[in-house]
Amino acid sequence: MLGLGEAILALAGGGPEPLPIISLAPAPITQEEGNSGTTAYNFTVSLDKVSDEVVTVNYSTNDDTATVADSDYIDNDGVVTFNPGETTKTITVLVNGDTAVESDEEFIVTLDNASNGDINSAANSASGIILNDDVSEINGLTVTVNETTANYLVDSYGGKQDKNPLTTIAEDGSELELEGNGWKKVTLDYNITGNTMLEFEFRSTAEGEIQGIGFDTDDKLSRNRFFKLYGTENWGITNYENYSAEDDWKSYQIPVGKSFTGEIDFLTFGNDHDVKNPTASSEFRNLKLYDIPIHPLAVTVNETTATYSLDSYGGRQDKNPFIAIPTDGSELKLEGNGWKKVALDYNITGNTMLEFEFRSTAEGEIQGIGFDTDDKLSRNRFFKLYGTENWGITNYENYSAEDDWKSYQIPVGKFFTGEMDFLTFGNDHDVKNPTASSEFRNLKLYDIPIHPLAVTVNETTATYSLDSYGGRQDKNSFITIPTDGSELKLEGNGWKKVALDYNITGNTMLEFEFRSTAEGEIQGIGFDNNDKLSRNRFFKLYGTENWGITIYENYSAEDDWKSYQIPVGKFFTGEMDFLTFGNDHDVKNPTASSEFRNLRLYEVDITSELTVSNDELVEIVGSSENDFITGTKAGDIIIGLEAEDTLTGGLGSDQFVYNRLADAGDVITDFEVGNDQIVLTELFANLDYHGSDAMVDGYIQLVQENSGVGVNIDPDGLNGQESFIPLTFVEGVSLAELNDSTNFLY
Repeated sequence: MLGLGEAILALAGGGPEPLPIISLAPAPITQEEGNSGTTAYNFTVSLDKVSDEVVTVNYSTNDDTATVADSDYIDNDGVVTFNPGETTKTITVLVNGDTAVESDEEFIVTLDNASNGDINSAANSASGIILNDDVSEINGLTVTVNETTANYLVDSYGGKQDKNPLTTIAEDGSELELEGNGWKKVTLDYNITGNTMLEFEFRSTAEGEIQGIGFDTDDKLSRNRFFKLYGTENWGITNYENYSAEDDWKSYQIPVGKSFTGEIDFLTFGNDHDVKNPTASSEFRNLKLYDIPIHPLAVTVNETTATYSLDSYGGRQDKNPFIAIPTDGSELKLEGNGWKKVALDYNITGNTMLEFEFRSTAEGEIQGIGFDTDDKLSRNRFFKLYGTENWGITNYENYSAEDDWKSYQIPVGKFFTGEMDFLTFGNDHDVKNPTASSEFRNLKLYDIPIHPLAVTVNETTATYSLDSYGGRQDKNSFITIPTDGSELKLEGNGWKKVALDYNITGNTMLEFEFRSTAEGEIQGIGFDNNDKLSRNRFFKLYGTENWGITIYENYSAEDDWKSYQIPVGKFFTGEMDFLTFGNDHDVKNPTASSEFRNLRLYEVDITSELTVSNDELVEIVGSSENDFITGTKAGDIIIGLEAEDTLTGGLGSDQFVYNRLADAGDVITDFEVGNDQIVLTELFANLDYHGSDAMVDGYIQLVQENSGVGVNIDPDGLNGQESFIPLTFVEGVSLAELNDSTNFLY
């Protein structure tokens, strides 16, 4: 049984009291070391309550980045004693002062082995941080700016990112070394243009995370203005990240303006290494910042060479690429992303040629050359040579990565004509870090002279000036005629003529040779007496469109020069004012090519020269105007189309074709009963008539008049409500002669 005292103690929860808790203030002691003597770093040790017993605890100092061996501090191991009633004691560690420029350093104080007390496991150690308070004897870092060398003070940069790395500047200021973990800057006001170059040498003996150089306008790290050279972390502009552990000093030339432009306030240096014991090392020397002068560009215009200032083009599309032009102006190099122009007033004609050489060491999106009248990019006046984007005139887009300098001759007038104000250059590369490169040299702009064309007329050879023909149909095709006038070459899209007055008779022969290296729509030769295209006087030789007299349309892509003899008088006769040439290709980028040589026009006995039999039908199609159409001496298919046409079949079995009521109003002058026919097949199909006798069914009505017979059509026949409409008038025949179903085809 418990005694009374023992019972009271039991009820009160008695027993041994807990030991006091010993703690070391965990906040680091941070102080400057001083330049000499020692500086005391005082660490506070405390008990959480008063003890009746003597309490002791051992302490020791331990190296971190600060070491006893380097005399950074004095080793201090000992015992802290708390006498009864005491709760606070101090541990003092002495730090040695010096004048060495070094990084901030750290040592550790640790408690262990307590008696009559328990150590707080969460507060059993604390750090002493030795702040470097020494600076280099050199006031600043040497940087050469546009050939002027000056010293610039090195300051902290990046706020908390700067961990005060060991910073060393050579005695003459020519070299900066950073060791540890930090960022630095020098105040250097500069306007970075598209042509700003940063030149320096770099070396590293230990890789960190981000090591490099850059620019900024404030104290916040800017990844889009920093050129990373080395390190394990992906950050900054990495185009020049090519340093390796095997390298020693490595030279760099960075065209800063390719990446960004504008006013900057600081040149920045990074040696980032966010680890406990950073070892990164970055060294920079021979720092130069300058703008490469943009010399005028030399262009030869019609054999006269002059230099032209290069200006921005394309508004916001011009991102100020890096520009290099040698002092003689012979070559232009663009790197990065941008568009440029030179003010070069020129009237581009159908015969304007642009000649140059081009080279690229890096593909972008749009690389090439062109013309313009204002500052807006014009895709229909720009010749793309290289790049990944589909834009501009692409006929000459044939540059490849394997090429070096490549020569170009562009017949500009094949694509557009008119007054131009600028010669333009494109090096477009809309990416974060553009690398496109475009080089141009030996630029020449000139008009190839159009020599007179030689034509032999009845054994007499003369030369004739070439002129535009066809009004708006002539798109100023590129023209080549040698000095002797023996050959005509048309490229692109257009029509031409020579003034050659000639009376075409039934015995007129046109002889020539023809060649084409690219098919268009209508390619051939003909005659005319005005400036309007005449399909019934034009002999089509090649092309995809059905137009003109097509009996000689037999040229093929496999052919080279091909000879032709055309008995013109078989197809039409009369006074002609012009010999005409067609190279029609109505597409965005016309490529058609037509060449003519050995042109001869003369009279011959056609009856002995005919190569077309009466069994062959020649299709002759009129226009929307009043036409006078004369067939050949063979059989013809004559389609007058709308308006009031005068149709003469000539020899052979001819067919006069009417496909619509809108074709009404013609006169047929020489219909041969029993040999010629009026064809109404498509017309009746359109009227939904499919009977066997259109006269009996009331669809055809013949009306005798003084000089011939009128042919009328009823759109809905005998039982319909429509009235007869005059279709055509046939001269020189009687009603009895024409009233025979064999004269009609339906």
